[in-house]
Amino acid sequence: MTKPGHLGFILNNVIVTGADVDLTTHHHEDIRVFILRPGDLNNDTFINSLDTTLLLQNYGAVTPDNMHMDLNGDGFINAADRVIIQQNFGHRPIEVDMLDYVDFC
Repeated sequence: MTKPGHLGFILNNVIVTGADVDLTTHHHEDIRVFILRPGDLNNDTFINSLDTTLLLQNYGAVTPDNMHMDLNGDGFINAADRVIIQQNFGHRPIEVDMLDYVDFC
């Protein structure tokens, strides 16, 4: 699961047997709640100083080319977006292995 400017959420070893899968009803919160952390502006799966640099280079109004950098959706790339990167600094994508939840399979 991905969103531009955000870290992804990775599920490994999902077994689907033909029925619909609705993970939002699963009893394990780390499967039921998907967290896509904003701040991975260069899509390298890590929120770091490269993302901060890219944000600073694009300070100002949002354009079609940089709209994924407006992390809070206020129409501007500014200090509020930089705070979001700082809050998520050092994070990588969340990865869940479904084999850890045998009762689900």
